[in-house]
Amino acid sequence: MLRPTQAQPLTFDTHAFVKRLTKAGMPEDQAEVLANGQADLYERLVTKEHLEQRLGALELTLRNELEKVKAELKHDIDKVQANLEITRTELKRDIKDMEQKLTIKLGALLVIGVTVMTLIDKLFQAPCAPGHSRKRAWPQIGYSCKRHQRNPLDPPARPFDVWNRPPRW
Repeated sequence: MLRPTQAQPLTFDTHAFVKRLTKAGMPEDQAEVLANGQADLYERLVTKEHLEQRLGALELTLRNELEKVKAELKHDIDKVQANLEITRTELKRDIKDMEQKLTIKLGALLVIGVTVMTLIDKLFQAPCAPGHSRKRAWPQIGYSCKRHQRNPLDPPARPFDVWNRPPRW
């Protein structure tokens, strides 16, 4: 039997093995079967050098694959960040547009409200004394004529008093 050196692969000398077994008293047929079985086992055995070489190749392959995956992942992350930045910019623009539209709508509602209140005020004004400005029909609000403004300490006037009686001052 030969022992492997570092440069040689592991080998098994079946002829020498059969000779040793027959010398020890084993029939030659049995020794040959046993030697062939032993040779099959030796073919399947892996040497330390072969294992280290194979593991080194696998490690190198895995490192290369890992670097590829890292590069792909970094590229994907960069794409997602770019898309996120675009989306953020679009959202900011949309929010500003919505703020502007909301400001315009609220301004329009304010103008409409003031216009409606002015129209209601004009509709419900009663004439004041000759030469004076007009007074409001609702005494709780007060009069537009400075001379006829209500004293806040006076009791509120009843609705029929507004039309029939001059204001107190």
